[in-house]
Amino acid sequence: MENHRNFSGNTLGNNATVNQGNFAHITVNTNTSNADKSFLQEISKTDPFYDKKRILTLKGPLLWESFSWILRHQQFNEWRHTKESGVLWIKGDPGKGKTMLLCGIVEDFEQNSQSENLSYFFCQATDYRINTAAAIVGGLIKSLLKRHPRLLSRVRENYEDHLKDQLDGANALVILCDIFETTTNDLELTDVICVVDALDECIKDCSHLLNLIIKTSGHVKWLLSSRNEKDIEKMLDQVPQKRILELKQNAERISTSIDAYIRHHIHEIEALKDDEQLQAKALDILKGKAQGTFLWVALVIEQLHETDHGTWKMCWKRYRKI
Repeated sequence: MENHRNFSGNTLGNNATVNQGNFAHITVNTNTSNADKSFLQEISKTDPFYDKKRILTLKGPLLWESFSWILRHQQFNEWRHTKESGVLWIKGDPGKGKTMLLCGIVEDFEQNSQSENLSYFFCQATDYRINTAAAIVGGLIKSLLKRHPRLLSRVRENYEDHLKDQLDGANALVILCDIFETTTNDLELTDVICVVDALDECIKDCSHLLNLIIKTSGHVKWLLSSRNEKDIEKMLDQVPQKRILELKQNAERISTSIDAYIRHHIHEIEALKDDEQLQAKALDILKGKAQGTFLWVALVIEQLHETDHGTWKMCWKRYRKI
């Protein structure tokens, strides 16, 4: 008899050790195959992990003081720790820091052993790659399946023949929603959490995405953020287990977060280094003009980072008048 065995797929688990007769043990590497990687690339042209990383690179470091308040919020913790699924909708006006809040929540999930069945997506209306329902659903599938190679192989085997020339056509969203439901209903997954930021910036088929959210809210925990839009509210009213966290009702917490954001950046602006008087003036001006909005502060700080010390005094006088 020949002293060899053939193995295929991922039936052994990753990096399994095989002992056969008197032969030395062999480590079998069954990590994600090229076929599985190609399948994921078809499902989603972007990777939510790197989208989040890009956001944090552009917006600056994620400050604990700027988002940690939500981790102590009653409505958030009721949603987070309940055994039931459902939807938590964080809604608020533009520039209130919703995206950074969700980045912080995702980071906290990942640091507290809640990442195994976590998927997330950051939507952006100005980027065609990430502003449609198909892109969002595909990104969520990719985010989940990357964490579960065995499930990925099973899903690929079931669907790869259906994907040929379909994900660029009219049936793309229907197929992706079917894959999403199959994936999240798999017995290998429990306590699935899906996070979608800026739902209002989904400019194509948002209602279909909301229908998927409603349909799966019985076995998936959804965390959504968006502006306060009536169409979204009307559809989410169909979810029995729905919680709403209104940023307008948490204005004091957001103001404290903005103050922490300002203090951090004031000390990072090169033109203000070693000048406590200018730092104090800048802090007062920015806090006074922020009006509970991160966006204005971020734009001003970006300009101040590019301003040298010699012209800074003229700048703070101009911003004081804005």
